[in-house]
Amino acid sequence: MAGTPTRSQVTGWHPDRLTGIGNGLQAPMDSISTNGTSMANTVRNLDWSGDGRAAAIGHADAETAAFNRLTASIENLKAALVNGAAAMAPNRDNLVNSAVALEGNSFTVSGDWKVTDDVNYEFARSLAGDDAAALAEIETIRQERNNHAVNETIRLTELARQLGVDAENCGNAITAAKGQIDGFAPLTAGLTIQNSQSDAQALQNGTLTEAQLARINAAADLTPEQLAALKSGQPANISNGQFDYIKSLMDGLDVASVEDLERLGAELPADQQEALKGSLADSMRLIAAPNFVRAEGGQRGGVDLLPTDARRVLTSPPISEGPGGKYLNANATGLSSLARFMEHGDPNAKDVGSDINRQFLKHAAQIAEVDNDGRILGEPDRVASGLLAAAAQDHPAVADALGDGPGAAGAMNAADGDPSGDWNRDHMVAALMSADWEGHDAGLKSVIDGINDNATSENIRMATMSGESAEGVATYLADHPFGLNETLTNSASTLLGKYIPQMAGVNDAYLETRGFDPLDAAEFRNLFAAMDQYESSAVPFNDAAYASVAQLHGLGAANPDDLFKFASAAGRIDGAAQDGMDHYVQHGLGEEAQRAAQKTAVFHSLGNISSFAVKQIPVVGDFAGVAMDAGIPVAAYELYGSAPSAVDPTADITDRGGVVWQYYQLLQGSNTLPGFDLTDPELQPYTTTEHLEGKDLGVRLMTYEEILASGEDPYIAKDDFGQAMEHYMEKKGYDLGELNRGWQAGRDGR
Repeated sequence: MAGTPTRSQVTGWHPDRLTGIGNGLQAPMDSISTNGTSMANTVRNLDWSGDGRAAAIGHADAETAAFNRLTASIENLKAALVNGAAAMAPNRDNLVNSAVALEGNSFTVSGDWKVTDDVNYEFARSLAGDDAAALAEIETIRQERNNHAVNETIRLTELARQLGVDAENCGNAITAAKGQIDGFAPLTAGLTIQNSQSDAQALQNGTLTEAQLARINAAADLTPEQLAALKSGQPANISNGQFDYIKSLMDGLDVASVEDLERLGAELPADQQEALKGSLADSMRLIAAPNFVRAEGGQRGGVDLLPTDARRVLTSPPISEGPGGKYLNANATGLSSLARFMEHGDPNAKDVGSDINRQFLKHAAQIAEVDNDGRILGEPDRVASGLLAAAAQDHPAVADALGDGPGAAGAMNAADGDPSGDWNRDHMVAALMSADWEGHDAGLKSVIDGINDNATSENIRMATMSGESAEGVATYLADHPFGLNETLTNSASTLLGKYIPQMAGVNDAYLETRGFDPLDAAEFRNLFAAMDQYESSAVPFNDAAYASVAQLHGLGAANPDDLFKFASAAGRIDGAAQDGMDHYVQHGLGEEAQRAAQKTAVFHSLGNISSFAVKQIPVVGDFAGVAMDAGIPVAAYELYGSAPSAVDPTADITDRGGVVWQYYQLLQGSNTLPGFDLTDPELQPYTTTEHLEGKDLGVRLMTYEEILASGEDPYIAKDDFGQAMEHYMEKKGYDLGELNRGWQAGRDGR
């Protein structure tokens, strides 16, 4: 089944390039067809006779038929590329342009296409004062913009879903056509050291033949199994010929500077030149990847196998110091040129764990750190951001840079060819996250957003790498929760919300995410404090937190023997969320009046959460298709189990509302179990029958909101429901004492 691509993925897609590649296949098709016909005619026109002639003609006819089948297979590949691009381009452009337009109109579009209104209505109301007409107009605008955000979320999500379907269809068509082509003699048969030397010479002389161009383009082709291994941070065994060809090709390009790389193939048609540069960029990425391993002898890729100038800029300091102070030197210029060149290539083959990208990440951090005090002349923020953007999609490299997994430090130390370094993950993350990017934070944002791509991958190793990277971001935010960049905090909020259950100690066996270790009480509190400083980050993060709490109660119902464990994790999340808000308003804001106003504003903004689909949170199992209700507009504070202290003197801040809400989550969890009977008389007051176009669709459990709104007074309705659930749950054998003790243990232990 096709997945829905994220915003960062869609932005990086360029279907028009597929069209260029597809049209570039016409020349080799024509050449194959012409050569096949010429061979057959030559054999037939030879002046000879007898059985030998008949056999030769038969062989030539068979070869011609094979050439025709190969041509037809290439034609299928061309059609797959061109038709796939035509199908994807409109939705891709619509999504990208719509997101830009919405953000230009004070909306935020998240990585999963959720549109949020960014207008500060509280400020507008303060300006309106007691002007009733102005206040009414503000409310009308708020409602209209909220409706627009909801509608745009639905529209963009559907466009992205359809784009995912189109991309999968295109991929399947390409795979099928490639499978047909693979049945013929592979181009890799010509990948030899001798050919690479002549190919490199012709490449620089501008005299490439079609056969030479085809070999260069085939050099970086990997099997799905090899590519999957590299993406997972595992070794991929490469044939001797392919490894040696790329290595020798890089040696042959030693006379080229990194700036010259962009000009290679200038004599070719534009589409063929683009394909050539893409193949060269892919080959450079691979030959610099330590897990790209020669089958015999075990030689590994690394920066030492790159062309001399590329190796120089990757391993030399980008900063020099002169009489006027520190400045970006020629190596920094070379790094920027190399980063731009590495944008070429197969978008699906950029996450192979290349040391090129590890060095990009290291140099970006080095520049950002030195520039934190404004001590570098030139445009250091722009240069560092460009390096980060170039490396963002290389998940194994990012995991080594931001994560703390086995071998990460060693991989970063060895990336420049010298494994004796003293790499420090925390030092690098601090340099990047604390930098004043002066408007050039897009590169770091793309790194954080890119971690999301594999966060819930079915490939355990890929999901683990994302978790390790996310933990690096979270650890820094927990250590430095105040004064953060809003754009980066928003990206971190979207990413880290997926890992909240693991932060609370929930075992990976219940989750789709991997690789994130539990946080201690202070770290958990501080992370919430960091998220709470901006409403744009506070709402989605707390939304994710309390959706997780709801699902943990549901998991407790589905696993009664572990009810205490799940309730404890839920209580820990609730405690951290409230402690974090208290910590932020006490230490992250100035005047007492400002703290009180911000606390009230942030808290009540969270009350706008309506519902949260389970699939958006990494809890899986029996709840994969259930929508857990986590929204209570009638009494916003009840969403949280217990409200943060001193939010509003008129608010009911007792634990009673939280306990009743917990009972509802247990009831929803029971609803997923075999034998659960919604027609039980004790449940009838809390069920309703769904109808569609006059048809009875069956009985469903009411949402918590519907239950609270079912009577004249929502608080009385809540009390009645709580008493009914105590009796019902005890009748069903649930130990509510375990629920309450677990919740309290989690909150007490934080």
